[in-house]
Amino acid sequence: MLPEEAISAVQRMFDARTVAIDPASILGNLLGEAQKFVDATKDLRAGRTDAETDEAAVQAGGSLLAVVRLGMALQAHEAHRTPKLTETLINLSSFRVGRDQHDDQFSEAEYELHAASQFVGCGHRVAFVDTKSPSRFDQRVEFMLGYKWPVECKRPRVRGRILENIKKATDKLNERAQPGIASVALESALPHSLPFRETFNVEEVRHAISEEFGRWWEAESKEVLKAIAGSFSRYLILNYTALTYTHDTGEIGLPSLRLGLTQTGEWIQTDVCSECVRRLAHEREIVTGQWVP
Repeated sequence: MLPEEAISAVQRMFDARTVAIDPASILGNLLGEAQKFVDATKDLRAGRTDAETDEAAVQAGGSLLAVVRLGMALQAHEAHRTPKLTETLINLSSFRVGRDQHDDQFSEAEYELHAASQFVGCGHRVAFVDTKSPSRFDQRVEFMLGYKWPVECKRPRVRGRILENIKKATDKLNERAQPGIASVALESALPHSLPFRETFNVEEVRHAISEEFGRWWEAESKEVLKAIAGSFSRYLILNYTALTYTHDTGEIGLPSLRLGLTQTGEWIQTDVCSECVRRLAHEREIVTGQWVP
């Protein structure tokens, strides 16, 4: 999805539900930054240079990643008629610029929408749930798979807090006392030196992502497995999405890594979301004696 398509998809979704996007909100600011990039790359007017176009990409940086991913996620939820989507959009539009806590909340909420769309894209039922339970956050976005399995999402900002966030997600699942999935985004915690990667070959970026992830896993694998062992966090899904910008074409790409991890240390590398759900359903079938579709 191109940045201009993502901007249009987000605005169309909010307009269809008569939910206003305040330009002063974090979402409004992100859309504005992404639009600056679109304006800079659409047509180089007289006096504009390629260097200015590249500078626009640098300035937009992470905003493009959030907007493009958000546009793709909302399209998926609309197509599958995900319940409580309007309430979720209202939450998403309520976060304000200049409030540190709101920055964290918006980041978590955007990732929740993205993670939920991964399951929706595989044909699984997803429902956003009421978030009136006590929390340090005033607004949250949470979802469950088919009202049966909770998914706890985290997006740590620095490498040193990845394990801490895995533990927090696991603690939340333990509080629910329901088998579920912890889903953790790594792109902010294992960042590249720039908010985007200029490349001529997206496959090279995928390889770089894998190498960065491998170095982290080699250092932290024992502690991660220890954190989820014997918990209600039956599966840990690790996502790493990079933003790529091709200078010659101005194209935006989102190469990504998605892996599932079992409590025994087995990696799930293909059909990650569906395989985790299949195994949760199998566990439920064994416990209840009833098949769960």
